[in-house]
Amino acid sequence: MAGLWNPKAPTEPHHFWIHAETMPPGEDAGQRWPAENSRVLRAGGWYPGRSIPTGTWESVLRLHGGFEMHDAARSFLAEFGGVQIPFREPWNAMPWREFRFDPLLALWDDEILEDLSEQAGTHLYPIGMLDRRSQ
Repeated sequence: MAGLWNPKAPTEPHHFWIHAETMPPGEDAGQRWPAENSRVLRAGGWYPGRSIPTGTWESVLRLHGGFEMHDAARSFLAEFGGVQIPFREPWNAMPWREFRFDPLLALWDDEILEDLSEQAGTHLYPIGMLDRRSQ
């Protein structure tokens, strides 16, 4: 039965996590979030002062599902859009859940977000995915 997956067998850490563990925390560590969060976000593509264009996300989601990006979503996505962190099992550290800040992952979730916006009493805008579910 060689080659079959065994859930009890040790697995090699994902290359992302090896990179994240060797990355020094930034000067922001301890101000906005803990040092580990700083290392993980940097390994995922974030850096202080990051500001990326959000226009493509805005136009695609407006045309497809009628989503209108509000200022809070625009600001968040300009700083964190495109950052993605893979799942990590607890190997000598706290586990991390997989997440990706890409609002296009919710392209087909317009009815769900409309319903959630009504329930929340405010306009919601998708920002990405957590554990393969839109957020």
